[in-house]
Amino acid sequence: MPELGPAIPPVAKDTEPPAGHSPAAHTLRMLHKLPQAPPCGPDAASDTDRYHQWLIERYGAGALGRSAAGSGSAAGSGSGSARGRRRWAMRSASRSSPSFCLLVAVCEPDPPLLERLLASVMSQAFPRWELRLAAIGPEAHRAIDEACRRALGRRGDPRVGTTECAREASEPAALSAALSAARSVTPQAAMSVTPQAAMSVTPQAAMSVTPQAVLQGANPGGLVGVVGQHDSLSPSALDTVAEALRQAPDPPGVVYSDEDEIDEAGSFLRPRLKPGWSPELLLASPYVGRLLLVRRDLLAQAGWMSSAAGAHWEHDLMLRTTAAATSVLHVPEVLYHRATAPAAFVAAATAGTSGSPGVAEVAEVAEEPGAGLHVARAAARATSGSPTSASVQPDGPLPLVERGPLPGTWRVRRPLGSAPLVSIIVPFRDGAPLLRKCVESIRATKGSVDVEMLLVDNDSHEPETSALIERLATWPEVRVLEHPGEFNWATVNNAAVASAKGDVLAFMNDDVEALHDGWLERLVEHAMRPDIGAVGARLLYPGGALQHAGLVLGMGGAAGHVLRGLSPGEPGYLGMAVLGRDCSAVTGACMVTRRAVFDELSGFDERLALDLNDIDFCLRLGQKGYRVIYAPEAELVHHEGPSRGISGSVPDILAFLARWEGTVRAGDRFFNPHLSRIDCGCSLAMPGEERWWNHWLSTLRS
Repeated sequence: MPELGPAIPPVAKDTEPPAGHSPAAHTLRMLHKLPQAPPCGPDAASDTDRYHQWLIERYGAGALGRSAAGSGSAAGSGSGSARGRRRWAMRSASRSSPSFCLLVAVCEPDPPLLERLLASVMSQAFPRWELRLAAIGPEAHRAIDEACRRALGRRGDPRVGTTECAREASEPAALSAALSAARSVTPQAAMSVTPQAAMSVTPQAAMSVTPQAVLQGANPGGLVGVVGQHDSLSPSALDTVAEALRQAPDPPGVVYSDEDEIDEAGSFLRPRLKPGWSPELLLASPYVGRLLLVRRDLLAQAGWMSSAAGAHWEHDLMLRTTAAATSVLHVPEVLYHRATAPAAFVAAATAGTSGSPGVAEVAEVAEEPGAGLHVARAAARATSGSPTSASVQPDGPLPLVERGPLPGTWRVRRPLGSAPLVSIIVPFRDGAPLLRKCVESIRATKGSVDVEMLLVDNDSHEPETSALIERLATWPEVRVLEHPGEFNWATVNNAAVASAKGDVLAFMNDDVEALHDGWLERLVEHAMRPDIGAVGARLLYPGGALQHAGLVLGMGGAAGHVLRGLSPGEPGYLGMAVLGRDCSAVTGACMVTRRAVFDELSGFDERLALDLNDIDFCLRLGQKGYRVIYAPEAELVHHEGPSRGISGSVPDILAFLARWEGTVRAGDRFFNPHLSRIDCGCSLAMPGEERWWNHWLSTLRS
């Protein structure tokens, strides 16, 4: 379909952009005059000053006031107060109140940073936690004893325990040993005071219930998490997770939060504001990161921590536990602070930066024998629905796993057994040079995929076009269909599908040009997966800047292209431009789906003649339980808009919002709510964006 641009119709001249956004660029976006988006500005990870400002806006002036050895945090500074403890004294008596077991593998620690970790756990407002430190070797045990003495004082805290492990123990083995020694916290014995008594607890006696009272027996439903020895938690981390669990409609088996980095001076850097649960992105990278919490019984079902994946054990754990969980909950708050840039999670803000900590290390471990096997097994289990235990091997051959575009990332290949016929549908009206380039490039790069090309002529009249069509019609794989009359993208494509013979449908604009072999095979591999409803390609402008890497609901209006205009070679925030991931929608300029799925939805909605029909189709796929994914390994050039220009049909936008306004307002679940939906470059959201969006909508309707 003709592209939406940012999907914003003209508005009154006095419309003001939110603070911090360029008025000139804003006006261009509002007037639909961007043949190519400007380069993306600083994203959330690279703009430290803006991040600190955002922390103050969100959490108050005290959010940045902490020392290197302190337990301060971005999220909920001061929430370890007596008032917070009194609140949880009442809630902890509930059977539904969770408990937390935090595991730390300690080996050659930096004493001040280990003390900072201990202090951050002790500051938790939520009292029902246990901290188990796995000392790898006697030196680590001595370091733990000294850090505990400094951080906890003479009396210590019985919720903190140490398990000594052999010096040669792997991190997963040490953590498993620590977990086996954990007593966990039962809901029934959370607090020995009644709710009525809890109300009368004074600030001085807020923790008059001793920690001994909350440590009894084993709680199979308790949540287990791994914390790095030099990392720290937000004081409100467990409090925030417990509240999210209380509000969740279904009890999740796995919970994960946003995170950032913390330097030696205690300054917060490079936030990783993650999307909601994305199985596709987790296959590509360990994006869920930390804080990651897993129900203890589910952890046992999935096979505990395993050393089988070597340096990628944590990614393996994420894949196995999320596969075993009935639901996965993302808590979009910065609850975890990493002391250094992590090796396995570098596919975030620092991706592609020379000298980033951990990059060389990841490149080396990715070469070890069996690297990527954990991803292959996870992909096979996801396809077959077989058990997720590490001891159970999936039936049949494993998918192929290739090194991904960033350190510590992967791409999964699922070779087609019996390759289906693919019907490629290309509507056009004149524009012979573009159409010729489109069709010839498809033929040259389709590889071994069996295709038919349905070229749908919508009232072409130029002699050059007639001559081209006459030549193309002699190709055995080409059929030319006539569809005269007023152009309606949905109607034209629906009519072409009725004539198509393929089991797989590929919708393409006539201004799209294939660049490399294999792109169609990659898209079809994904489209043949039973849980996938539609798959979209990575589209570039002719100059190499990014045009499409998935659509975000509410971005710049009804929906827009995230990272549009990203410079060539840049991976984008959290690697979004180069990693496969789930999306709410992908563009119909190059979209592949199965014929059976298309028929199940009765095709495109023909009431949306020009715009948003592809997005509407994707959202209806989601309602049916199908997933929509972005496949960046399929890369093409999109000469956007030359045939028909950039439209932005107001009637279509209004019709779309009549159906989906509530969904759009609720926010895109695959795009963090703290990122801007006005700036497509993944900067932090500015105050007043909701007001801007409401103004846009009211102007549209006026």
